[in-house]
Amino acid sequence: CRSAETTDKLKKNNPLVNEMSSYLNLLTSFLYGSNSVRLAAAQLGLADLVHKVWLWCQVDPQYLLMALDLLITFTANCPEATQTLVLTSTLSGVGQRKAPTSHSLVHALISLLARERQPPSVRARALTLLSHCCQAHECRAVIAKNGLLAYWSDLWADRRQPQEETEVLWLRFILTFTSSVEGQTSVPKTGELFSQLVQCAESGRSSSRPLALAIIRNLASLPANRPRFLTTKPVLTMVGEKLLTGSPEEKRDAALIIWALAANHQKAKVA
Repeated sequence: CRSAETTDKLKKNNPLVNEMSSYLNLLTSFLYGSNSVRLAAAQLGLADLVHKVWLWCQVDPQYLLMALDLLITFTANCPEATQTLVLTSTLSGVGQRKAPTSHSLVHALISLLARERQPPSVRARALTLLSHCCQAHECRAVIAKNGLLAYWSDLWADRRQPQEETEVLWLRFILTFTSSVEGQTSVPKTGELFSQLVQCAESGRSSSRPLALAIIRNLASLPANRPRFLTTKPVLTMVGEKLLTGSPEEKRDAALIIWALAANHQKAKVA
């Protein structure tokens, strides 16, 4: 395909591409375990620099993994660094922006995940980085508006039984995302995703059920979602069953769901 031809040409004609791994690894080492270095790198526009060489990083999956590892280390427990991922562009001669752009590194990351044929290692790191992005409101807003959840919902429905590792990775990301209002608001509005989560919590794989229930717990904590819960019999039935026969973790989450729905709400108490 044209993309593969382009990257092969870059690799052949630009020897600097082969040196990129050294720079990526060196920067990752500088950032590891030091929040002060991450903050300094954020001010200097590290995310913008990575975005400008993003195409070059895709010359080889190993380069892409190194770039993702760098960004994961850069954003680990550092909201200030995470916020800069929406201030980037691929335009040469233009530095880090002061306001979010419509084609930022977060957009590029979402596009990367939407490509079905990705090595599992790339997908895992991309979802880890996207989970880190949930630290910043600006990043969460981009995630909510760009159809990533709809992509996963469609993929989940088409394959019905995706690989267990893939399913768990996505559910872990959604669990992190739904810790925020943006996630709690967007998940119920995304096609059949809410119903899929209920079904997974009820009869999914043993590794996926607790994650799906925890996501539903997060959704229940938003008062605006309460009517959806109270008018969806399968979710009420599932929560009741978990409260009676689930694992200790599932019983706890089921109790939290019931408490969130019933608190100061007479209709919920009757339901």
